[in-house]
Amino acid sequence: MSNDNEKIKFYSLLSGEIYEVGRDELENLDQFQVPVKEMPSQSCKKCYGRGYIGFDIHRKYYKMCKCLHKHIDREIASELNLK
Repeated sequence: MSNDNEKIKFYSLLSGEIYEVGRDELENLDQFQVPVKEMPSQSCKKCYGRGYIGFDIHRKYYKMCKCLHKHIDREIASELNLK
């Protein structure tokens, strides 16, 4: 059983920021929030720890770096029915 006070990190495709959300607030998130296990590496040669490599002006979202793809929390994503 999980703790309702547990904080889960999320990456926002709309703002390019990583932030924490309580487990009890997960139902309030939209489809543009991606759960991550940890922060991206500061030594990444593409994103330098930001988590994104650029902004797609046509689709209006930040493009995730490959280093952040490695840190996606698949367990939380499956709970939220994300693909």
